[in-house]
Amino acid sequence: MKTLVNAIEPINNSDSLKVWLSIDSQKLEATFDRKFDDFGQHQLQIITYDKEFGEKFKFNQQIIGAVMKLVKQVYAGERVELPANVGDFGTAESAKERIKPFKGEKIVSNR
Repeated sequence: MKTLVNAIEPINNSDSLKVWLSIDSQKLEATFDRKFDDFGQHQLQIITYDKEFGEKFKFNQQIIGAVMKLVKQVYAGERVELPANVGDFGTAESAKERIKPFKGEKIVSNR
């Protein structure tokens, strides 16, 4: 099912964004938050999303990555073309069907 990001807008402050999505005709919204943390002499930007968004897309990590890319662009002040297609939503059952069995060599040997 086609998944779109329809809008991304700031909430009350520049460190929170509301993202409106649709999966076919189903409408969803998610909240993304940004904070900064110091790591040594570097400042890291940390972006998190709400639990419901994570649960909804836990079997669709490619969609999470595509939405996160758009959110990062908005935080960076870049122009984002919306609506944006962020992938096809699959069910847990379809995700399990795509799992390929591991057919590799032995990695560790007791020799």
